[in-house]
Amino acid sequence: AACTHIPFARGVCGACYRTKQAQRVDDVQACQDHIACDAASRSELCVPVLIGNEVAAEIDLDAPVRGFFTAEDEKKMLQAAADLAEAWQHHHWKF
Repeated sequence: AACTHIPFARGVCGACYRTKQAQRVDDVQACQDHIACDAASRSELCVPVLIGNEVAAEIDLDAPVRGFFTAEDEKKMLQAAADLAEAWQHHHWKF
């Protein structure tokens, strides 16, 4: 769970929600809109879990190293998000 309420209009998670696209930030300190839940965070990867065209959840990862997340990590997390969406629909979970 996030350390604080993150409005849809702000932060990396908010951008992920608004664009419905993965957000991979190599240096969160260079991102003016970054909301730090951990002072040690230096890079972030956030991917949406889409049910139809709606964001049902997000997978948000932080790392204490700049440039930690790779394109391959993003690809794997997008697959994990798709797997979650499939399970969500299979089990008829509700928002």
